[in-house]
Amino acid sequence: MLLLLDNFEQVIDAAAQVADLLAACPRLKMVVTSRSVLRIRAEREFGVPPLSLPDTKKLPDHPTLSQSEAVALFIPRTQAVKPDFQLTEANAPVVVEITARLDGLPLAIELAAARMKLLSPEALLMRLSQRLQLLTSGARDVAVRQRALRNTIEWSYHLLDAQEQQLFRRLSIFAGGCALEAVEAICANHGDEAGSVLDRLTSLLDKSLLLRKEQGAEPRFAMLETIRAYGVEALSACGEMEAMRKAHAAYFLALVQKMEQDLWGPEQAAYLDRLEQEHDNIRAVMQWSLEQEDREIALRLGGVLRTFWYMRGYFSEGLDFLEQALVKSDGVDASVRAGALYAAARMNDVRGNIDRAEALSAESLALYQALGDTERIAYALHLQADMAWRRGNLTMARSRVEESLALFRELNDKGAIAGLLLHLGVLAADQGAYTRARNLLEESLAINRKLEDVSSIADSLFNLARVCFFSGGDRALARAHLGESFALHKTLGDKESVAYCLHLSGLLAIEEDNITLARSLVEQAVALFQELKQQHGTALSTGTLARVLAAQGDDARACALSEESIRLAIKADDKLNIASGMEGLAGVVEAQGKYAWAARLWGAAEALREAIDAPLPPVERPSYERAVAEAHARLGARTFATAWTEGRGMMPEDALRSDEDR
Repeated sequence: MLLLLDNFEQVIDAAAQVADLLAACPRLKMVVTSRSVLRIRAEREFGVPPLSLPDTKKLPDHPTLSQSEAVALFIPRTQAVKPDFQLTEANAPVVVEITARLDGLPLAIELAAARMKLLSPEALLMRLSQRLQLLTSGARDVAVRQRALRNTIEWSYHLLDAQEQQLFRRLSIFAGGCALEAVEAICANHGDEAGSVLDRLTSLLDKSLLLRKEQGAEPRFAMLETIRAYGVEALSACGEMEAMRKAHAAYFLALVQKMEQDLWGPEQAAYLDRLEQEHDNIRAVMQWSLEQEDREIALRLGGVLRTFWYMRGYFSEGLDFLEQALVKSDGVDASVRAGALYAAARMNDVRGNIDRAEALSAESLALYQALGDTERIAYALHLQADMAWRRGNLTMARSRVEESLALFRELNDKGAIAGLLLHLGVLAADQGAYTRARNLLEESLAINRKLEDVSSIADSLFNLARVCFFSGGDRALARAHLGESFALHKTLGDKESVAYCLHLSGLLAIEEDNITLARSLVEQAVALFQELKQQHGTALSTGTLARVLAAQGDDARACALSEESIRLAIKADDKLNIASGMEGLAGVVEAQGKYAWAARLWGAAEALREAIDAPLPPVERPSYERAVAEAHARLGARTFATAWTEGRGMMPEDALRSDEDR
């Protein structure tokens, strides 16, 4: 005999009778559906997952999409109330997002489909942030608990005892799940013992209100967002929201602060991955901290998350948060505010907002000097060196780096010393002192290898590859350094550095006349820089892509991209990129026979390079000299010299507009 018992959670105390039946009747088989496991020895659990969902980032074609369980339920249920509804190319992404936001839960999808009689897919999606209020129009011929999403979850909630309900509410504070240690830490702050927390967690798992995810050695727990929404409401209704918000914020602030201290060691990739894993929780704390009158938590968070935002490409999000956190923050502890100012200056510098970065940096440095914090003064001076470098003032940049290096040597901070040696090495390379650059970078690399600082090892290797390439040195060595750097940055998930590696790989491919490979590599770099909204890299890689297109004979697009590259560099006041861009454009227009314009562009670039003391790299000189000689021969010495001299007196914007034939 096969005996089916449905919705057994309503009579869960009768589980012992099920065990008795099975023991007394050896040939009896039972299938039991229940929101809670029975906890008897004969039981074999089979979890019923939500309906399968398509990938929201890469939608399949319509026939495949319609076979997805969640979409396959949504379409006929919608057609039951709106017969003319069809899945189209226009509404497919919205329908997929609706089913995903509803966690693939059949009842939620059915109730959402019923609302399609009134709402368009877009309007329905917009209202899903209030899903418990929205999804309330179930059929009359089903049980009351199934007529509204809230009723269904409430039914399960009331099957819990008081302590289980309390833990359920507290767990709803976590966005995107949490580790066991986070649950224990927050509950311990409110008087719960570790053993009782584990028992209640097990019970919530048994009752299908909690999911366990296997992620590494430590288990991770999460709620479906639909269930979590009910928990958040219950938390607020019980008056526990504020206390849980504070406990949640304190835990994740402490976690981020600890990881920031360990972020430059051999476990860097693991720490970055952990922060990525907790990103939804961190974002929730960020949002809450901005809502508070006291901005100290927001400023502390912003001060320590900078490296994570930078390495994982969250520039816009991080910078927007920091700028909001700094508003009305004058009364906050000076060291905390200085840290946030420094972080905001760094982020603005990376984004090319140099004026704003300089103002924030000056304020940060003044606060650190008033506090007498030597270490932070040294970091602030290093930042000022970066900004002087961006401005093309290489002399000031070198002076600031040397000031910073002297302070870090006093502090015997090996990691910072290695970073500044790297900075001096790159400056030396930009000024054409390649032997000195190589020595400084190798010294930096040796220190970083001792420290096992993976990110800094990768940076040192990249810049050694860059020196080898631009000096016209050993290409095989350049490729070896670059390959190791690329692999390390990819492991760390550092998108910006990966983009720079792709760009340099493209330059190597150009020098080896592998234009097809060069185009593929440089286009990948451009796409990554644009995704990150990184102006310096976008300008640099766009100019290189123009060179590739010119080599492939696409002169019109090459010219347009060269001009775009220069305008991006002008906007960022990136003088070295401006000069390089004008030289690139000159090469393109010279090949088109626009010799006078090319001469003016070369003249403007030469004047700019002299002003910032950054000579043309040796690797670029042969093609540069060939193009200049051709233009000189075509125009004649006098006309060529006149155009060149005119260019030397022009601003970059004027040189761009100086083509008289256009």
